[in-house]
Order: sequence, then C-alpha cells, then structure tokens
Amino acid sequence: DGSRRAASRAEAGPPSFGVETTRGSATTVALQMLYCGRDSDARELIRQVWPDRQQDAVHASLAAAAAAARRR
Repeated sequence: DGSRRAASRAEAGPPSFGVETTRGSATTVALQMLYCGRDSDARELIRQVWPDRQQDAVHASLAAAAAAARRR
C-alpha cells in the first residue's frame, strides 16, 4: 500500500509498530528480489520504504544476505 510505504519512509524517530511491520514485509520482498537478480526492483522498494539516509545500508545488508544464501 502506497500510504504505508510513504509513512515508513517519512518516519524519523523510533519506528511505530505499523512502520516496523511495513519494513519487515518490504525486507522479505526485497531479499527475494535480490536473490532472483532483480536488483533495480529491490532498490526501488527500498527507496519507497526507508528514509534516504538508511537506504544504502539496507540495500547492502540485504544484498550480502542474498549473496550468502546463493552460495549455499
């Protein structure tokens, strides 16, 4: 839902339960996208859900997890 993504992206302080839920769901989907080689789609989802200053770190963390899973 676009409004949940926007609320998550705008959250600056400690995240509310709704934001944590949105980010948890987005993490699952973005990780699947990265595992399947859909990096640009994962980056777009991350861009929609996390604040600007967190996006690179989130992407790097998920990309590393997907790479480790593929090596198994």
